[in-house]
Amino acid sequence: MRPFPFLLVAILCGAGAAFAQDTNGERDSLLALLNEQTALATKTRLNADYVPGILSVLHGRDLELRGVRTVWEALALVPGMERAMEPNGRHKLLVRGVGNIWGSGNVKLLLNSVPMNTAERGIGEPLFSIPVAQVDRIEVVRGPGSAVHGEFAYLGVVNIITHSETPRLFGFAGANAAVGGGAVASWRDGAARFSASISGWSTDGPKVRTGPDQIHALGFPSESHAPGYSNEARESGTGVLSLGYRGFSLLLQWNEDALGDHFGINYYLPPEDKNIVERNRHRTVEARHQHALSSSVTADIFLGWQDASVLVDRVYVAPGALFNDPGNPADPNNPSGSQILHKTHYLEQRIYAGTDLTWQPHAQHTVLLGLQYSDIEVKKSDSRLNMLGNFAVTDEFITWDIGVKQGSGRRIASMSLQDEYRITDALTVTAGARYDDYSDTGARLSPRLAGVWRIGDRHIIKGQYAEAFRPQTLYELAAEEYSSFGPIEPATVRTHELAYIYKGVRWDNRITGFYSRLDDLIAFTETNTDLGYANLDAEAWGIEWEYRYDVSARLSIDGNVTFLEARENRTDRYLPGAPHWLANAGATYRYPVYVAWGLQWRYVGEQAREAADPRDRGRSYSTVDLTATLDVPNVAGLSWSVGVKNAFDSDVRYPSPFPGMHSYPDDYPRAGREWWTRISYDF
Repeated sequence: MRPFPFLLVAILCGAGAAFAQDTNGERDSLLALLNEQTALATKTRLNADYVPGILSVLHGRDLELRGVRTVWEALALVPGMERAMEPNGRHKLLVRGVGNIWGSGNVKLLLNSVPMNTAERGIGEPLFSIPVAQVDRIEVVRGPGSAVHGEFAYLGVVNIITHSETPRLFGFAGANAAVGGGAVASWRDGAARFSASISGWSTDGPKVRTGPDQIHALGFPSESHAPGYSNEARESGTGVLSLGYRGFSLLLQWNEDALGDHFGINYYLPPEDKNIVERNRHRTVEARHQHALSSSVTADIFLGWQDASVLVDRVYVAPGALFNDPGNPADPNNPSGSQILHKTHYLEQRIYAGTDLTWQPHAQHTVLLGLQYSDIEVKKSDSRLNMLGNFAVTDEFITWDIGVKQGSGRRIASMSLQDEYRITDALTVTAGARYDDYSDTGARLSPRLAGVWRIGDRHIIKGQYAEAFRPQTLYELAAEEYSSFGPIEPATVRTHELAYIYKGVRWDNRITGFYSRLDDLIAFTETNTDLGYANLDAEAWGIEWEYRYDVSARLSIDGNVTFLEARENRTDRYLPGAPHWLANAGATYRYPVYVAWGLQWRYVGEQAREAADPRDRGRSYSTVDLTATLDVPNVAGLSWSVGVKNAFDSDVRYPSPFPGMHSYPDDYPRAGREWWTRISYDF
């Protein structure tokens, strides 16, 4: 049964409650709240509450007051969004219960509006480690975004906007030898402008003790390093340089993330150390020119170059003795203590060009035509093991011919058309579609139809139908050769959304209902006999409620609650990692006026397991973060913050998979209580 009647009743009930609140605010204060604009949802600048679809905006200054340290931590505050982790420490995002897939991404990631997903796996790992002190805001579209953003905008879009206006210096430190800092500089003189920001940080990682690993399940506990401590060392760096003169701009970006091997790439706990074994780097150069072709037509022309590299150096794969001859446990080719290690050097390069043509025949009508062409080539793909064909461990690294082939790649030709028409001052309709033609996976059309109805100054109703698709990554296409599951198809999703927004002077309320049909969802499947990527069909629906209340000039509270269902059609089981409930609640309080106290509570309900997993659902948990920020008296712009993450030391665990045999039956424990401090000076 479709959940639409339930969604409609819940949304209308929320609307009725909102109509009864806050009827006597000042109009000027209200209009000030409506000035925030974004171009993420439509590429035309609209108020964040007037855009089609469901958009969240997280502001860097507010995140700092709540003790949020990185983009990865910030995304947990978005309704319907949950985080997960692969055994090697790479991040995964689940949006509305969907996305727990190994080695692949389902969310479009942008840094200053420049796409950063790689063609190899569709991920942009380094972006998650950007410190919030460098971030002006984070814009998040929940739901399909392919009609505007194309590839990988399957479940959502995340755009990280770094500081570019206010010069600042910042530094921070914390538990586990965490230390870092950065700076922002800007300058403007008439039509010329310049801005730059840079940050860097490192940590030994939390002291996380694991349970038994997969080697125990195989019956070789003497060869295992578990129970033990995971290697969660991490380093990160981000640099952004922007130059502009009149309609011309040049953007240079560098983003790098390095990490330890955490719980091991094969669920075998590596030896305890703090070594960096994987380094991911993204670099971008993009030139743009905005030019008015006439009084009603403007052109935004862009040309860019990107490269993305992954360097893995001597990562632990398995103990050599695991491959001993059963009749000769003391095999001299694999003595006890020997290690199978892996090296990888992957580099892909993307060259792209395009234009966005905007035609505005009158104030109520805007038409956007987008054209883009991208050429992606794998410049380097070298994978090696120190293991011979007879499983003997050697001192030499031998080519391992599995994975994306050097010289492969893809070309993408795209065209999008969007018509945004304000029928009346209160009603705007947006219709559009994007056509993407891939040289290796074929063509797809992603349509969207949306309406926004503004009932007076305070009440907004939104409705949207949108489709999106996700192409197979280069890695998924390469993996087909070694899988018995057969070829995989691109994933598609069709989503209906209905939302009500109440925008008061001191009180905001947002209620969203959604239903998604996911066809050919790409999932990583492992059985006792085989593993690989396969397609499955699923459905997801739920309700998201957001609120904000400025109790007084000193006290503000806000939060969100999400209820969702995400099930595979064939088995009627919940999708792996999907919780029923997610919730956030936060407050900031100023007393005295130069001290801000922050509290942030996070709840994650029980999380579903794979169909073959005999374990109970992943346990629910909640965390509390506490922060105090001092705006130093008599020194304008100088702030000092101290805080505690997970103040009550809750037992937080990300679910581990069940790949035919136990991986980590006790899941992936996360950090307990951690302290941190930060100082910043805004010029």
